[in-house]
Amino acid sequence: AFLPTAHAAEPDKTVTTEEELRTALKNAPPENNFTIQLTRNIEITNTLTIYDDKTSPDPSAQPETRYITIIAVDGVKLTASQDFGGGSMFDVGGHTRLTIDCEIEGNGRCSIVSATDSASLTLTPNADLHGGSSGVSVNGAASFRMTGGRVHDNSGDGISVNSGGSIQISGGSIENNGTGVYVGSNSNLSLKGGTFTGNTNDVVIGAPTQSTPPSSNTPSVTIDADSNVTANIRIDGSSTPPVPPTATQLTIEQGAMLTGDVSVGSFQINNGPQPNVQNQGTIDGNVSLGANTKLQNDGTIKGVVVTEEGASAAGNHPEGGTVSAGTPYTITATAGGRSATVSVTVSNLALHTVEDFE
Repeated sequence: AFLPTAHAAEPDKTVTTEEELRTALKNAPPENNFTIQLTRNIEITNTLTIYDDKTSPDPSAQPETRYITIIAVDGVKLTASQDFGGGSMFDVGGHTRLTIDCEIEGNGRCSIVSATDSASLTLTPNADLHGGSSGVSVNGAASFRMTGGRVHDNSGDGISVNSGGSIQISGGSIENNGTGVYVGSNSNLSLKGGTFTGNTNDVVIGAPTQSTPPSSNTPSVTIDADSNVTANIRIDGSSTPPVPPTATQLTIEQGAMLTGDVSVGSFQINNGPQPNVQNQGTIDGNVSLGANTKLQNDGTIKGVVVTEEGASAAGNHPEGGTVSAGTPYTITATAGGRSATVSVTVSNLALHTVEDFE
């Protein structure tokens, strides 16, 4: 029950100050779609906390969900004037459903939005979150959906999900962040679209951690069927046994296209029956596998697969071939009727082109 872009509808409340915005968020009625419109730039000096409130005096009564959308007239935005003690400009929890359809600018000393508990957060095409130490943080059973808009120029993670949270990205732009999207333990990311540009790292899948039950320790990313995604994806390994992943970390479904490279870190022990990467679609890029990791390729890989000691690649042969890291690899280059053969060693999971050795 998310609202679409709401500019065409009359807002339920217009606000011009931080206090008016805080009051409107607190008094939003439960079980109704409530739209708040910003008509002036507002500096935020204290965290805006949005939780559901029980309207019944009965202590056993369940909280009632509130559906809130924040919109703005052209050019109006929210800005941060404090560091919030390292916290967030917005703290969304409980069963709140918050849709952001406006610009929010951080100051480099705070994150912009944090969603926890069973809260849901949605960014629509008019959303523009930038300038924070991080953009969006999703934790616990909270969920996040990005259908459009921008998350950009945050010094840390543009978007992060941890501790059982889930996120879905089907549109919008994630650009110029430290890490575009970070997926932590026992959390998942569904990629249906969106663009990644200029990030130091586009998508990072964190290392598995100790957990109870053990089956819940693996962060996962799925590129959904018939989706086209352009991003480089890094899967962190673990140097501390016995913490292998207990489920597939990256799945590219049938009909999906990933344009970019996939790199998998090393593990001290074999990770069991599940592959780290399951490709049923197309990877238009290279794949590097750290020690004791696995690739199951039932689709197409157009680049080269590099395997570290103890790694394995099964299924369809990649179009670019396979290389074992640390062993000689021969390249023959031809130009102007002349050819030259060089033998190089692939190390540290680094992939080289012929131009590197001219």
